Amino acid sequence: MPFDIFKKAIDEFNEMGGEAVGFTPIVGEPLLDPGLISKIEYALRFPSIKEVYFFTNGTLLLKDENYKK
Repeated sequence: MPFDIFKKAIDEFNEMGGEAVGFTPIVGEPLLDPGLISKIEYALRFPSIKEVYFFTNGTLLLKDENYKK
């Protein structure tokens, strides 16, 4: 998802009082998204968003040291 669309969705989600954001697709690996870290950081800017999560099979945790991020 392009960042501008994500940003609009998170802004609206925050305005509605949303508290948890999940980055796990129905089918796929969230770490394949090169913008995942930026999206997580953006979502965590909002005090109302208390939880950000995703499920991964772990195969890409070593790529670009994702496990540190």
